[in-house]
Order: sequence, then structure tokens, then C-alpha cells
Amino acid sequence: MYRFTLTIVLLFVAACGLAQKPTISLQLDAGTARPWLRGEDPYAGSYHKWQGQVGASVGLNINMTKQLAFSPEAGLEYYGLRHEYRSTKDYRSISSTLGLFYGRVSPGITLKAGGIVSLRAGLSALASAGSIGQYSVWYVDHGLNQVVTNTYADRFGRIRNPLLLGPELSLGLDFPLPDDGGSFGFRLTGFLSMNPVFQDDFSTPFNPKLSRLNLGLRYVLPE
Repeated sequence: MYRFTLTIVLLFVAACGLAQKPTISLQLDAGTARPWLRGEDPYAGSYHKWQGQVGASVGLNINMTKQLAFSPEAGLEYYGLRHEYRSTKDYRSISSTLGLFYGRVSPGITLKAGGIVSLRAGLSALASAGSIGQYSVWYVDHGLNQVVTNTYADRFGRIRNPLLLGPELSLGLDFPLPDDGGSFGFRLTGFLSMNPVFQDDFSTPFNPKLSRLNLGLRYVLPE
């Protein structure tokens, strides 16, 4: 990952030297996200549920060669994290109605494979930017003969990882608009976080990573 980041930085420096007229693009994305564990939990109920995901971002396209461009993006994303988690091997259970907001920064490289086809590879960083809903961890205390519930409804910075990192890959189709010189298109994007949503020292039996697949609309402003 560090080598990839260094490569992106070097390409950015080269792009700044070679760039003539960068173009600006606006993107709206909607799709599905899925929390996942490294391995399936055979003792747990159904917790791999598809969640709603939306995002909006602004991008730059800085031509380095005719086919290659440096294409950083920045925006805001929302991920649903609504699930019930039960496991016979753990005394704790989870009830989550969370919606998580992230600020997204994604340096990337775009390969223009044809007249309207493009392929973008990037490294996305998702910074924690707020939440809605609540997250409850509960268990039965047999000594007290009662259910103990720890509910988190605010100050999620105490339990969330402040930054999620992961690779991102997009396939795009852009159609030129002859009237204004810009373009309008579609893109299919996948992302996979390499670290989990919650901090490692947070006491929860279900600390998932995020993956998403979405379809977006993109408008490239005229130069």
C-alpha cells in the first residue's frame, strides 16, 4: 500500500509538470455497501446484509499523456450499517441502526482505453465525518440476572476508526456533448476497505470492513 501511495505521489508531481488544462468533473453515485468479516462466522445468524450507499464528489482530470491522466477526487459519502448480530459463541449481541458519513479523498490514475471508455484505479481514504442512528451492544449478566445494554448514540469518534483506506476501481463511459464541449457519462465503481469500521479496542463481536459497488453519473465541465 505504501508503494502504491508513493507511486501516486510521483505521478502527481509528473502530472503537475505536464498538465496544460485540467478539466473538472461532478459525480453522483448510488449503490450498495456490504459489511464483511475476513472469514464467515458459522455460529452467527444472518448479518451479511446489503446496505444503501450514496456519494457526491468533485474530480480533476490532469492529462499526463493522450491516454493517461492523474485524476484525484474528493467528496462526501454515506454508508448504511443497519443489522442485528447474534452468535452462539459470543455472549454479546449487536443492534445497529447506524448511518455513517465519510469525507472521501481519492488520488487516482485514469487510463483512456478508447474513445468513450476509461478505467480509473485509485486509493481512497474515508475520514469519519458524522453519523446518525445508534449502536447497541447488550448481554445477559447472570450474576445480576438482568440484561446490560451499552448504547452509543453520539460521539462516535470514541469507537470509530477515524480513517478507512482501501483500493478503488472504476469503469467509465463518457459521451461528448458537442454544444458545450463537456461530456456526460456513467461509471461503475468498486471499493474495499482494508481496515475495520470500529477501533480495535472497542468491545464488539462484529467489527466489519466495508465494501461497496455503485453506479454513478458524471458530468465533465467544458475546458
